[in-house]
Amino acid sequence: MVVLRVKPRDEGALALGVIDVPQEIIEGEVIEIRLPLTRSARGNTDDLRVDVDAEIRPVHTDGMETIVEEPDDNRTLLPRQVIFVPARGTDVVFSVKPDTEQVNPNERRNGTMNLVLTVTVSYREGHRTVRKTQIQHITINLKSDRVIRRISPGLGNILGMMPKSMRG
Repeated sequence: MVVLRVKPRDEGALALGVIDVPQEIIEGEVIEIRLPLTRSARGNTDDLRVDVDAEIRPVHTDGMETIVEEPDDNRTLLPRQVIFVPARGTDVVFSVKPDTEQVNPNERRNGTMNLVLTVTVSYREGHRTVRKTQIQHITINLKSDRVIRRISPGLGNILGMMPKSMRG
């Protein structure tokens, strides 16, 4: 009979905390997102170089609690950050103003927009590259008094034309 022992999960040299997002976000606000990074007790005390990538992608509901993923062209890539994490740890801070132009009519009617924030952290540990990902759902309260009119780009040019005699 062979007995297998399960190894404890290796957390690595870096642990990701819980993403801190404001509880109430209103359309048009710049939001500040924080991700705490802490170093494990083992390993050296030198600063650890960490590359941080983040993206925000809209997630629409069709009114029946069914989530409809958006294609990749609707995602917003946040600027890549390179951080040196000291032994005591640090926070990664992102400031972003979510794009609410892609809101569908159901979301505008309900007054909320749902987004998914994905943060990917990568660092070198010995000869291997370690990647960790953290995901956070964000809900934005939309302004109900704002009316969005969508017209085709060509139509806007036609409607904006004025006779030469009136241009001055």
